Amino acid sequence: MIVSNRLWHHNRSLFQEQDIHCVWQQRINNQQQQMVAHFAVYVDGSVKLTAEERMYLQRVTNLLNVYLQVHQQKEEIERLAYTDYYSTLPNHKYFTTSMQSVYSQRKEGHIVIIEISEFQHIIDLYGRDGMSRLMEQMVKRIHEILPEPILLARYDNASLILCNDGSRDLSHLNMPILENLTSSAYELKEHKVYVTLKVGVSKYTAETHWQEAIHHAEIALSDARKTTGTITRVYDESLKRNLQKEMDLLTHLLEDLQQRKLQVYLQPQVDLRTGEIVSFEALARWNSELLGFISPVEFIRVAENAGKIHKIDTYILSLVLEWQSERKKKGLPMYPVSVNISADHFYYPTFVEDFTKKVDRYNIDHRLIKVEVTESIELNDMQRAKDVISELTELGFDVSIDDFGVGYSSLSYLQQLPFREIKIDRSFINNLIDQRMHAVMRTIVQLSKDLSLRSVAEGIETPEQQQKMIDIGCDIGQGYYFYRPMPLEEINVILQNQ
Repeated sequence: MIVSNRLWHHNRSLFQEQDIHCVWQQRINNQQQQMVAHFAVYVDGSVKLTAEERMYLQRVTNLLNVYLQVHQQKEEIERLAYTDYYSTLPNHKYFTTSMQSVYSQRKEGHIVIIEISEFQHIIDLYGRDGMSRLMEQMVKRIHEILPEPILLARYDNASLILCNDGSRDLSHLNMPILENLTSSAYELKEHKVYVTLKVGVSKYTAETHWQEAIHHAEIALSDARKTTGTITRVYDESLKRNLQKEMDLLTHLLEDLQQRKLQVYLQPQVDLRTGEIVSFEALARWNSELLGFISPVEFIRVAENAGKIHKIDTYILSLVLEWQSERKKKGLPMYPVSVNISADHFYYPTFVEDFTKKVDRYNIDHRLIKVEVTESIELNDMQRAKDVISELTELGFDVSIDDFGVGYSSLSYLQQLPFREIKIDRSFINNLIDQRMHAVMRTIVQLSKDLSLRSVAEGIETPEQQQKMIDIGCDIGQGYYFYRPMPLEEINVILQNQ
């Protein structure tokens, strides 16, 4: 007879009431020899266990021990399957599995994806664990704001996904909610971190399955990413149509680039006093056989968003060099041509080397190619910009800054970067009638002279604008008043008659 003194002592009165005379007990330990349960048999009357009965009960205990271990392993597997690896939050699989049950009970609700805009910076500074801690804090705030039952999980490295239970309309995720999530800092390793959010929202119904609604929320989120700051976008069909149009546009653009179907147009730049052509700006033009004429603003934006703008830069440079090489072979007069280089392309590690090799392949004098960049290059990396421009200048290329005056830092860094030319944005020219704008223009032109820079006025469309720029002291003009951008065939005719 095996008796547990502890059980007997604590339950003496109960045992006496039930006429229990003995308790057989066996500990059940895990693999670390820690007790996870115990198995007990309570016997009424004066019954002694035989050796065979004891052996049988031991076997039962062993079976129970195996069961408990399997059960614990199953629970751990489920936890790993449905919990985010880096945090305590439910994961994407948990969300999609749970949504099946939610959708079977209620056919209407909203899917919301909340993305932290600064997620990459946070991961770089504090690691994935730091990002997970921030998300856990954000989830706590969400539960405080939305106390009613909701399904909430971590969607990916940067975002959370949730759905409402139908009792609350989350379609516009009103500003008080977003304000609560972004107005106060999150604590990470003794540092305070403020975030901005991009939010995509869609609705699921009996006609729109929840899986399709998640896709719609992702489309809305993609559109929200195009705007700075905290912003919410609600899905509608126009977003999908615009996205499809953009994807089709990119596909046709890349195919036409491969087949050399884009054209280069040149717009002459003239001496303001004589009207003589002194140089050109190269501009990309695309007249698709399938889509018709596409505005440069549209296809360049699509190429930039897809990270393909350098392909257009390189292609246009090739067409310009081919044109110049042909004129050189024929012994015709040569003119400098400005080629636009996007900010991303400008910062390629091998940009200067690749650019120089391409020009040298056509045996074109470096002085005949000008690199035209926008003010945005400075916003990325001032020192890198200075190094690249200096290297280009040393190799004999002129570097021109386009759209001068549109950005915020022009005057502060103009003297730091070795430009040879500034192109004054057309918005200044259009407002020359305003005396204050006139004074600004006069100051810019005088500044360029003091720094030994050529000044080019863009967008001249009237003889009055030409005369005002001459009076101010500007050197060169460009605009429809003189010449529109033209294909190479028309440029050749004009130069032949000049």
